[in-house]
Formats: sequence, structure tokens, C-alpha cells
Amino acid sequence: MKILKETVEFEYFQEDEKGFTSPIKIFVKIDYSNNRIDIVEPDPTRKGNFRKKDYTFINRGAEFMKSWLNILEALQFAIRSAKSKLEDYQKKIQDEKNDDVTQILLQATKIVENKNKKHGKK
Repeated sequence: MKILKETVEFEYFQEDEKGFTSPIKIFVKIDYSNNRIDIVEPDPTRKGNFRKKDYTFINRGAEFMKSWLNILEALQFAIRSAKSKLEDYQKKIQDEKNDDVTQILLQATKIVENKNKKHGKK
């Protein structure tokens, strides 16, 4: 059975000025059938569901800039990781299709060989 969609949680650890690390959690929905990657967040109104994540980069003072840079790094990490998962899945599907075609060609070759043997052809 093929996975069509999944939501993956990525944790990105960033050290602060005091040497502490705290994870930035990024949730990414990967839609394998439509080749899409969406940044999402848990939906507090519907347990177990997710909704699109909107980041607002306006009306923020300079004190927020380091945090935003950390979030952007976490997003970059999550997107690259999700993209890699999507590409691995696409490659697996393509390999399966190639294997199917190879099996069909092998079966067709055997049928032709058997027919030729019956009719005395090489």
C-alpha cells in the first residue's frame, strides 16, 4: 500500500547566547500523490489535525530578528528534509514502475521464445 500523505515533525536545535539549546518544531505535510510540501501547525480546535501555518514578519522590533533567523534556519532544515523524503518516495515509485516494465518484457520474451520453440525457430 502506498503512502499518499503524511505530516512529519522536524526539530531543529539552536543554541542561544547562554549556551542552551531548545528545539524549534516545524510540522510539514508531505503530499506524495500531488508532489506538494506544506508548512502546517497543530490545529488546537481539532485534536490530531493540522492547519496551514502563517508566519508574520511585520511589526516586529530588532529584538525579534535573531529569533526569526533561527526560525528561518529551522524552516530551511525542515523543507530540505521533507523534499528529500518526497524525492526518495518518487524514486522508489519510479523504480517499482521500471521493475514492472522489466517483468512484462521478460514475460513477453519467454512467450515469444516458447512460440518459436514450438514452430522450430531460434
